[in-house]
Amino acid sequence: MIPEFKSFFNPTLEFFDDGDIHTKKEVSLANAKYFDLSDDELKESTSKGYSRKYKNRSDWAVNYLYHAGLLERKKRGLYIITDEGKKVLNQKTLIDIEFLEQYESFRLFKNGKDKEQQEDSKIGTNSEDKEEVLSPTERLEEAHNEINEELSNTILNEIMNNTPDFFERLVVDLLINMGYGGSRQEAGQAVGKVGDEGIDGIIKEDRLGLDNIYVQAKRYKKGNNVNGDALRSFSGALDTKKSNKGVFITTSDFTPGAIKHVKESSKHIALINGDKLTELMIKFNVGVSVKDTYEIKELDIDYFEN
Repeated sequence: MIPEFKSFFNPTLEFFDDGDIHTKKEVSLANAKYFDLSDDELKESTSKGYSRKYKNRSDWAVNYLYHAGLLERKKRGLYIITDEGKKVLNQKTLIDIEFLEQYESFRLFKNGKDKEQQEDSKIGTNSEDKEEVLSPTERLEEAHNEINEELSNTILNEIMNNTPDFFERLVVDLLINMGYGGSRQEAGQAVGKVGDEGIDGIIKEDRLGLDNIYVQAKRYKKGNNVNGDALRSFSGALDTKKSNKGVFITTSDFTPGAIKHVKESSKHIALINGDKLTELMIKFNVGVSVKDTYEIKELDIDYFEN
């Protein structure tokens, strides 16, 4: 398991104890060796998959130490230890967020508040614990995941409180936004058969209609999971349609027996449970709208080199 974010501060500063200038890449490789990370740990990504977790935490450790004045940036991407950094090393101090906050430059870097304001803003929250465990990138990704998780629960509640006809339209809209079914009119004609709290029908796999996909969707309450018998019936329906491809969508989930049947079947059947359904709706903007946008930017190296 990759150590918490705060665990990267001391080995990062110790790496600069030789007094030489180093890059972030050198630091991350040294930290990987220091923590004796396995091959799987070296490949582990942050939740959104944008970067390697150990490298992300190592890079941010360098940033934090730099803003606290323990490291100096000689030029772009090159760092060296400062006198204050050497002093901290000689004192064998355990470096964490609370320790770094004694430096005014670090406090200003974080949020521009003085120490008293920072302490007041933390009352009743666990933000301090997260600062110790996760890098800023990971905290941002975690917050994004929490917002989407709450949104997913709200979406499922709205689906269950609506009509089967609405669910039919929702599934069609989702498949179209994902690139299936051609136009809305064509997709509606293809699906359009209302079943018991769900829909059954065929939809075009692509805009040219070169192949068809059989779709079944069940608007089931949480806990009422789709079982193996339902998937076997669905496979039989594919045979009657002379189709080898199908999508089974449910607002609940699938039993182990249902999943096993799909794995062992010669047909290509995609299973979409409630969690996956809301994830796709959010990704392809079905039933949701963008409230705020936050851009994450990085240095344009070419600009400064030219």
